[in-house]
Amino acid sequence: MGKLTTAQADHLTNNGVLTKKARTQMENKGLITTKHRITQYHIQIGPNQFVSPKMYISGLRDVEVDETTQKTIEAIRTGWFELLKQHCVTNTTTTTTKGE
Repeated sequence: MGKLTTAQADHLTNNGVLTKKARTQMENKGLITTKHRITQYHIQIGPNQFVSPKMYISGLRDVEVDETTQKTIEAIRTGWFELLKQHCVTNTTTTTTKGE
């Protein structure tokens, strides 16, 4: 069974096909997609030329990470986002997640 987009659920609710109670139940079950705001960071390298900086921490799939290592990774991520905020321009977009 596919998921409804937020716009589709709005349309059904506004036309009386879907009750507010039923919509809430569907949202709780993950049957309606949700919107998330994503901030994209860019560095301007020339007139109308931008690059997007990326940071990857690879090799952690299916690996148990101890608390000290997890804190170190979080500190690195926090430092990375601080650098992005200081040195980049941003573009915020709204996306919908399709869930799992």
